[in-house]
Amino acid sequence: NFPSFASIYSSVKFGTRPSTPGGQKINWNVFNNPLFAYEFFYTTSYLSTSYIPLNATLNYWGTMDDDVITPRIRDYASDSAIGVVDHVPYLASASSTVPYNPYTNRWTGILTHNTTWAPEDRPEVVNTLIVPSGVTLTILPGTNVTMLSASSIIVRDYGTFVARGTPSNRIRFLSKKTTPASGDWGGIFFPQNMESPPGCHPFTLTSSSPSSSPYDSFTLPSTLPLDVPPGCQLFEYVDLSHGGSSLDVDGQIFSAMIHVTSIWSVPIVKDCTFLNSSSQGVKFYHTNVYLDIADANHYLYNNNFSN
Repeated sequence: NFPSFASIYSSVKFGTRPSTPGGQKINWNVFNNPLFAYEFFYTTSYLSTSYIPLNATLNYWGTMDDDVITPRIRDYASDSAIGVVDHVPYLASASSTVPYNPYTNRWTGILTHNTTWAPEDRPEVVNTLIVPSGVTLTILPGTNVTMLSASSIIVRDYGTFVARGTPSNRIRFLSKKTTPASGDWGGIFFPQNMESPPGCHPFTLTSSSPSSSPYDSFTLPSTLPLDVPPGCQLFEYVDLSHGGSSLDVDGQIFSAMIHVTSIWSVPIVKDCTFLNSSSQGVKFYHTNVYLDIADANHYLYNNNFSN
């Protein structure tokens, strides 16, 4: 233990250079200083295409209770201006060498392989979950996705996101809190520079007259095709509630439950509900100019927005 001087704020203060994010590792340490405000104080603010959460796994934090450990690590969970510290799995005691993971269903950091969430998985998102290029996150009908405080999902270029419920078996993004409030969690964000491949539209676009824009009207089938092409994004029969808190991604502030800044991404949002967001339910915004929904290839159809 460190001496408990009033001037000591944390047992470790750590920062990384933006040019080498996530390259450092903090492992096999004992942090057990209950009189400090924090055990670990992270100072780096960096979210980019190459962003990797700081690896602080395999440490002992003075307890096995993650609800006690998490507030004693100063990172994105307590301050959205700084990066993410990944501390799970950790050690169960100061002498243990066996990794301990209290959550088999908690997700954070970067997905490394195609992943499917089913209702029985009861997934929980901690801090920031990133769906990178070439990886697909699929959420099956009836799945409740619990979003912990200030958590968000970022879908990167050529990342595929498919949340597809049914009228009788909807997908839900919910706050973890017992008494939920607007802004408990962030949102699902699609940063600019995403360039989805051709063929993402399961629509037939039609023109109302030869002189009008080809996007003035479109035909949307009542049932979308079963297959979603790689690099595309689909929300169908999804309920999102109590999100909308902000997150800085690559210098852009994201603040809606679905927020798109890329003119090349193709999110299809159909038959969804947005409830009690602290900001917008859906936001399309790019380079300080609000997007024309049709020209930017974004589609909203038959959704419900409510406080």
